[in-house]
Amino acid sequence: MIWKYTELTPSEFLTAVETCPIFFIPTGLLEWHGEHLPLGFDALKAEAICLKIAGKTGGIVMPTNYWGVAGFGSFAGTIVFGEKTIKTLFGELFNQLDKVGAKIIVMITGHYGDCQVRVLKEAAEEYMKRSWVKIIAQPEYEGVPAADGKPPADHAGKWETSFGLELFPHLVKMENFKPGKCEIHRYDPSYAHEELRDDEAKDWIWHEDLRQTASAERGKQMLDKIINHIAAKIEKHKKELNIGSSPNSSR
Repeated sequence: MIWKYTELTPSEFLTAVETCPIFFIPTGLLEWHGEHLPLGFDALKAEAICLKIAGKTGGIVMPTNYWGVAGFGSFAGTIVFGEKTIKTLFGELFNQLDKVGAKIIVMITGHYGDCQVRVLKEAAEEYMKRSWVKIIAQPEYEGVPAADGKPPADHAGKWETSFGLELFPHLVKMENFKPGKCEIHRYDPSYAHEELRDDEAKDWIWHEDLRQTASAERGKQMLDKIINHIAAKIEKHKKELNIGSSPNSSR
């Protein structure tokens, strides 16, 4: 069963935790994703994926987190935070979920980049050193290669656009997409993250026509693999922790 943390009363929450102490944290960023995808795309994608996984494994889905690191900070609409701030946020969130009874925490980031993934994993690994809680912390694509052997990951390209067409087509505006150079409203270059500064200074060019290469069908096929892959990880932890075998299972 899927529960949304924000919609539960206290007694309903306690019952949900006793029944299935698995917590999902969808996380992403508010970031420029071209004119065809919404600014909240990364987090909206993670939220939709977490809900689908929870539908298979059961669990409580947290409010979606839009705060992260190292996005295209000088591009229109992007909001980013420092590594220390986000690492502290994630660590304290893990602690609070531990407090309320979490046995498994699943944090899926729809925002990529070495910096974001590193901060996410470091926060999880550091917390697990002092707790019995199992934390799965990863970008959704991790461990699920595409047919060409590469990760199904890009920035507003054929993969993310396909995911959007499958998960929330009403927010995808393919009529706004045009191949070639993309005009971007930019803020002061000082807002660019040091790892992305050179990339942000360049012209953004769409080298393929996403109207031809992206599709809901492509998105669904890969999303099914991703969802099943992460669900299998959770089921493994559930078995290890004896979750679901009895109402009073302990850590």
